Amino acid sequence: MRYFVLAAFLSVTCLGAAQNTSVHITYSTRAARASRVIKDIGAIAKLDLEVSPQTQNEVLVISVKDTPLSDLMARIATATSGEWRTEGSVYRLVGSSTMRKQEEREQATKRIANVRKAIDKAVLDERKRGESDAKAAAEAAAKAKADAKADPKGKNKDGGTESSILSNFIGSNPASGAITALIREIDPAVFAQIGPGDRIVFSTDPTHAQRTLGSNATEIINELIQKHDAVTADAQPDLAQQFAGMSEQQAELMRQVMSRQHTGKIGQVAKALLIASNSELGAFMSSDSIELELRLYNAKGKVVFTGNNNLTLKESDALAAMESMAASTVAVDSNGTVTAVPVPAKQPEPQTKQTPIDYSADSKALQKSTKGMTTGKFNLDISRELRQKLFLPNMYDPLSFMQTDEVLAYAKLSGKPLVADIPDSAMAGFEAFGGQSDKTVESLTKEIKSGTTMVAVADDTFTVLKPSEPAQSRAERLDRLALATLMQATQDKGVPSLDDMSAYASVAPNPMGGGIGRTYLLLYVPGGSPMGMDGMTSWEMLRFYADLTPDIRNQLSNGGKLPISSLTSGQRAQLERMTYGAGAQLSVDDPQKKQDDDTPFWMNLAGGSATDDYRGEPTESVPNGLPGSGYVELKSNVEPFAAPVPGTDSTMMAMLGILGPDELAMFKMLRSTPGAEQITAMFPKFPKLKVGERTIYKFTFHVAPQVSIKQTLKDHRLGKDANTYSEDNLPADLQKRVADRAEALKKSPMGAIGSFMGGGQAIHP
Repeated sequence: MRYFVLAAFLSVTCLGAAQNTSVHITYSTRAARASRVIKDIGAIAKLDLEVSPQTQNEVLVISVKDTPLSDLMARIATATSGEWRTEGSVYRLVGSSTMRKQEEREQATKRIANVRKAIDKAVLDERKRGESDAKAAAEAAAKAKADAKADPKGKNKDGGTESSILSNFIGSNPASGAITALIREIDPAVFAQIGPGDRIVFSTDPTHAQRTLGSNATEIINELIQKHDAVTADAQPDLAQQFAGMSEQQAELMRQVMSRQHTGKIGQVAKALLIASNSELGAFMSSDSIELELRLYNAKGKVVFTGNNNLTLKESDALAAMESMAASTVAVDSNGTVTAVPVPAKQPEPQTKQTPIDYSADSKALQKSTKGMTTGKFNLDISRELRQKLFLPNMYDPLSFMQTDEVLAYAKLSGKPLVADIPDSAMAGFEAFGGQSDKTVESLTKEIKSGTTMVAVADDTFTVLKPSEPAQSRAERLDRLALATLMQATQDKGVPSLDDMSAYASVAPNPMGGGIGRTYLLLYVPGGSPMGMDGMTSWEMLRFYADLTPDIRNQLSNGGKLPISSLTSGQRAQLERMTYGAGAQLSVDDPQKKQDDDTPFWMNLAGGSATDDYRGEPTESVPNGLPGSGYVELKSNVEPFAAPVPGTDSTMMAMLGILGPDELAMFKMLRSTPGAEQITAMFPKFPKLKVGERTIYKFTFHVAPQVSIKQTLKDHRLGKDANTYSEDNLPADLQKRVADRAEALKKSPMGAIGSFMGGGQAIHP
């Protein structure tokens, strides 16, 4: 309520100096940028109404009839956290510094409170778990005593010692308890500062890039070691039988995976790290959570134990639904056998009136276009007319479809004039995968009351909606003009170039964070999503590339080295994010092993990890900031790729819009996996493919001796006159690459994983 009072006061005070704002107007618009909406209203009122750079990108939905302009302008100011200022005959909507600073403070305070609440929940969960473990231990001891009394000579023992230890270990998670105890000693405000892509490292012996763990850290970690080692067998089980039928490379992968489970005793520890991060993957799943990893090193700098937990500050509806579907608990019988026990379903809420939302024809078509994706359908049934609108987001705002219909349906209940500022987060993204259409006015009302994405401002005569977290909404607002430019490039070329993608990334938020960018790039821009079948493309790397001059690009392409000391402030900022952020992944060079830069990421999937060595931790190997002696180098190669040809009024989902030799080989291998027919039957078919060419740029940032950051970017070129082929009749060069990659894939760690799809049958090369 105080927001409206403040905005109305500021607006009326400023408007009082001019005339004609008492004119009544009738106006309605679907979601559109404020720059366009305000101009339209000014034209109707015959006044000079303008926006400022602070407010031009707000997205408004307005529906008013015979309403005083002054009243409408006051509500627009409220919804956008702005105020009107007069400059001669011009009325300009600017951001209210007073209101916006207050919103930023409230957002920070709310996040700290959410962190504190998550920590309190973790403490309570650990207390309950401890009580449950103590009860289970007492029961196990009583049973052991009774068994010993009934069978004093142990004639009926079945050698179940190992299973008993395993069941005890499953029932107790000392790492979780230790992490919870450690975070209790850290100021919640520190965790609240960790935004998407951020990472903070705490240590028992901190470097300049680390923070100190609490005073009780050593005691907590020693207790963890005692608990862990008490239930860990000295002798590790012989897993030779588990590897039967696998290639040596696959067997070695499985041995590495097992060794990194750290099932052996920990023993002496030289240093402990607690790593808190907000990963891009967590953001991609639409949840706000802080991942916590406890990592213990021995005196040689090798990891001897890792444990994980997380603080969930805001859970996504998608994750909640997935957890509900998979909800189960475990039961351990007297023999140590673990079985799943489904959690009883919650009683459904009493039936209440449900008013369906009257979606527009375009909204219904958009929902229908992805409805089959939950059953293995990977093409989007989009008419040319709808596709044209989607590819002009500067004219047809992405929020002008379902989100506008929902806001209008909400306002219709009250019959009041409507002014709404819709945040980009209203496009949840995952609702696109399955064509959500079961939202009702009542469920939307519940969302608004809970402040999921928007809140209603108290107002007796208007329905005024604004983002529930306006400061965050402004920071994450996607530039519609930049998106329109990218969509135009996609329309013209079929596949956007690296220059197109990097230019977009330089001004657009990381689509892994959700919202409009994620949905558009996943569905409509081939090669646009940072998360693809061939690994992750760093958004920071795209921005770094966008900031390189043509001369520097040529220098690197010709084998030159770019000193880190010569980077611009913007380039250094992006490299620092790649080095120390949540997505940091350092490579530790082993001089005894051959380095193969051409190996696809999935060939090493679940393979060796740099984090087993302290040098793979950036705050250890690069503790004093980016070294001036470091440098960047580049290698590149050219290869063909295929792009599926869509049918009439249909298009392939963008994340499958580009198929390189690796992707085609993987589909080929999985389709030939014995026993996996039911799964592979859902895989898409590619009856027609156009073949293009791409340059693969492999950047290496040398940041410490034998330590580097490797990033890959791809520049695609698909001519309009490219020839069309079938999947079984590709050009000879591409066919050979696919065959070679498929053969290598069968021997690779991915081949071992693929074998499990076929019921555990090994894939023989």
